[in-house]
Amino acid sequence: MDSVQMLWRRIENWMSNDAPFTWQKLPSGASEEEIQQAEEVLGMTLPQDFKTSYRMHNGHFCIDLVTTMDILPLQKAIEYWKELKLLLEDGVFDDNKPYYFFDPICIQSHWQTGPIQPVWWHVQWIPFGIDRAGNFCCLDLVPASGGSVGQIIDWDHECGPSRTLFSNFQQLLSTFADQVEAGYYVDTVRGLRVRSEVDENEL
Repeated sequence: MDSVQMLWRRIENWMSNDAPFTWQKLPSGASEEEIQQAEEVLGMTLPQDFKTSYRMHNGHFCIDLVTTMDILPLQKAIEYWKELKLLLEDGVFDDNKPYYFFDPICIQSHWQTGPIQPVWWHVQWIPFGIDRAGNFCCLDLVPASGGSVGQIIDWDHECGPSRTLFSNFQQLLSTFADQVEAGYYVDTVRGLRVRSEVDENEL
């Protein structure tokens, strides 16, 4: 797999040639101070591939995962983490169980959650992407047995964690680079959109 830097070079090359609106809005990277402050607030060390990516570009792009996720700038990701942490500490999640995707009936239908702890939300899940419905993609720093620290999981605001998406952030970027080069996305004034979901009149 390409390194994080090489993956971003591929993505940047495509954006600069084929996605001018998205390219114009893509920010520079987070500073070392911002990354260190984030780790201090979290009380955790972020994965190296995640930090390398954020040193290059501090969010502000979207990627199609389970749904289209807006990748957050680091400070905004920390703000969402603080909100979830406060809800956890206030006991709001006490009666919430990840009932749907961990239900035997769902599992029998061949649904695979992957190695995720069966809790509603864990303080070591770091949200870095959000969709319009309030669902998150998260860094999972405490995977269940067989998982990878730093794996990417999907978190549904109505059901809790749903599944493992990638083993790490670099794999997410690799998929994104492959997608943009294959013409999976189209550039719009509102950002990237999945080509198959865009009306021909909008192209």
